[in-house]
Amino acid sequence: MIPVLKEMLPYLERGDVVMDGGNSFYTNSIKREKELFDKGIYFLDCGTSGGLEGARYDACFIVGGRAEGIKIAEHILKTLAVNEDGYVCTGQPGSGHFVKLVHNGIEFGMLQSIGEGVYLLLQGNGFNLDLVQIFKNWSNGSVTRGWLVELMEKGLRE
Repeated sequence: MIPVLKEMLPYLERGDVVMDGGNSFYTNSIKREKELFDKGIYFLDCGTSGGLEGARYDACFIVGGRAEGIKIAEHILKTLAVNEDGYVCTGQPGSGHFVKLVHNGIEFGMLQSIGEGVYLLLQGNGFNLDLVQIFKNWSNGSVTRGWLVELMEKGLRE
């Protein structure tokens, strides 16, 4: 058990819910859930996405855990989520952090692709390209549109 959970344990009672909203490794979440459930405490593994904007305003939650614990926390998560589709219960303990792990792999692959694309555009092959305008265009109707492309445009502007 991690030190923070050990420190919290004396203050927890049967039926309480502890939620890990970070990017913990899913097998560790499975172990933590079992340790806490043996003491009558619910542990939810909650993959959280949305970056800084999500942390400030609305986020996306991917939650795994026992149904009883989910039922206690679900209203809060649905209220905090960006919209009704910004919350999903993935099922058994560990599944929330597993799905977030896959999510991060996809995200980092997309970031790598954007980085390689910017590198190619900067090479220009003799063209004088306006990357801000290109990324603005790609954010409007292109199959590559999305928040990461929008963030790239914003970053280029700044």
